[in-house]
Amino acid sequence: MLAQRQGDHQTARQHYDEGLALSRQAGDPSGTASALHSLGNLEGLEGGLYAATFLYEESLGIGREVGEQRVAAASLTNMAWIAQTRGDLVRAQRLLEEALDIWQQLGDQQGLAQALTAVAYLALLRRDHSTVASSCRLSLELQQALGDRYGACWSLTYLGWAAQNDGDLPTARRLHEEALAVRRELGDRYGQAWSLSHLGDLERVAGRASQARRLLAESLEIARVQADTYCISWSLLRLAKLVRGEGDAPAAATLFRKGLEVAGGRGDRLAAAECLEGLAATGDRTRAALEQAARLLGTAHAIREAAGGPVAPADLPAYERDVRMVREALGEENFLLAWLAGQDADIEVDLLPAEGTIRRP
Repeated sequence: MLAQRQGDHQTARQHYDEGLALSRQAGDPSGTASALHSLGNLEGLEGGLYAATFLYEESLGIGREVGEQRVAAASLTNMAWIAQTRGDLVRAQRLLEEALDIWQQLGDQQGLAQALTAVAYLALLRRDHSTVASSCRLSLELQQALGDRYGACWSLTYLGWAAQNDGDLPTARRLHEEALAVRRELGDRYGQAWSLSHLGDLERVAGRASQARRLLAESLEIARVQADTYCISWSLLRLAKLVRGEGDAPAAATLFRKGLEVAGGRGDRLAAAECLEGLAATGDRTRAALEQAARLLGTAHAIREAAGGPVAPADLPAYERDVRMVREALGEENFLLAWLAGQDADIEVDLLPAEGTIRRP
């Protein structure tokens, strides 16, 4: 676990593989389930969501079979994280409800805090910021009582993200800077990349382009070393928004495409939707490009509708302006035809990786 948090995935994977092999040889189901769960965590971090799901499901099955409730609850919690990443928020909620029930029955405060943090992130994607606040308050109380500074940083991060979405930049800055300071002290490189990405985006919104560019570049540098494709896709997206705001539409489009490639490659529908919206806003104004923009907006809308993840309040004015511009340029009928064609796009084929890319232990 320490090697994983410090970004040494090769060492972490070696330890997890060795532990899994030893547990299987010894006929130790509890050890096997635990090793599978740890490997699932590493796969998910590196973007192997299908592989991670396979590992969690096997861990969950063993945990249920031998009565290892903690293993089962941990697998359910992390399967919910993956469902959220893939935009299946309904499934994520169902998994979290089951996990929370088990953690509460066990009286496991650590597990309960982790599940509450996942609930907060689910609410963040749904733009339900009151639930973000209430869940994070509960998780923070538990994490502080347990001395879990690593977990507490994620509660601070989601509170800061929600504050930024609501336009409360001073509160967002304070929370992200607090989390970043602790993560640097802990040597949590994975968390540092996320804190830097959030702070970079905050500086973008505040109009401080040079600071935003520096922070996002640092975030990307760390995330690439960590092989954290989730953070990479969001930092690329935020950098694309920054470049677009500076008026360089071609460069922004290139960054949106890179972000889409990474997001689509890991099955991250909501990040993919934002990249599609960005591409729609950075094309030229020829008839063909405008029709393509309407199709992209339609596809992004379909993703958001299916996921239940609306546009963030802070981004809504720009999004509505972009949609209105394309609609007016094409005319209502032509816009709707292209929009509906985009909604009918095969998202699974176009954006998500093939099942054959699964890495099995």
